[in-house]
Amino acid sequence: MVIVEADNKTYCGKIVDIVELDYYFECKVVLFQCDWVNVNSRGQNKDKRGFTLLNFSHRIHEGGALKDDPYIFLSKAQQVFYVEDKNYKGWEHVIRVKPSYTYCFGVVEELYPQCMPPNICNEDAYKDLMIWAKVE
Repeated sequence: MVIVEADNKTYCGKIVDIVELDYYFECKVVLFQCDWVNVNSRGQNKDKRGFTLLNFSHRIHEGGALKDDPYIFLSKAQQVFYVEDKNYKGWEHVIRVKPSYTYCFGVVEELYPQCMPPNICNEDAYKDLMIWAKVE
């Protein structure tokens, strides 16, 4: 389960597929295909304590238009958990978590922008990136 921030909104989704694009061993890009809840309409609500509730029967981005692209970059996803609400059938609570076992290994010395499509690549945006690794 993931959330992503875009257009000053928080979008919530469930991962249905993971796609890895391999550009001839130069670099790899991981995408999540998700079912997205409609946060603009009846798919999102708040309970009496102010917690966010989602109903995945109200989805967005299910059509064939370009705006309905269900994919996000792995780097944009934030992990969350959804817990079923026993009082409201079909509704789930959003539980945000901080990833465990991640450590900062310093600033990225070299980035390979040639792996990015030209309409996405902006080297200035990557100057202060940090390297993170999961320790198992």
